[in-house]
Amino acid sequence: MGTTQDMTTLQEAENAWKLIEMLDRCDRRTKANFKHARKHERHTFCHTIGVYPLDDQTGHWSPDSADAVVAWSRDLTVAGIGFIVRQNLLGDQLVLRLSVNWDAALYLRATVKKRRKVHEDFWEIGAEFQQKISVEEVIDRAG
Repeated sequence: MGTTQDMTTLQEAENAWKLIEMLDRCDRRTKANFKHARKHERHTFCHTIGVYPLDDQTGHWSPDSADAVVAWSRDLTVAGIGFIVRQNLLGDQLVLRLSVNWDAALYLRATVKKRRKVHEDFWEIGAEFQQKISVEEVIDRAG
């Protein structure tokens, strides 16, 4: 995958972060209704991430895939992540690249559990990790 700058314009990134702020405001208003319905506590995790679709036939993926897209994460739990992306993702199996510091990344397989169009240009995705993670470690390492 190329650099984030190669794959997205500054205007797209600005629009994504504004949309995340709007979605967060809506979530805060309805949080009381859902706080007992969630299995895992959500942690704010606002970062640019890479999304790589898995090949349906082989289950393989490549970090150099032309199908990789940039997404903007909202939150993270031990079991999954919420993010927005500029297009509806085809398929439900993904590999997510979370940059955890300047020279390292964490690659996680995930399954799309929720998708909805939240703006004319953006989709909100909720994905469940195939293995649980240490949220604190990821957040600490990501800075």
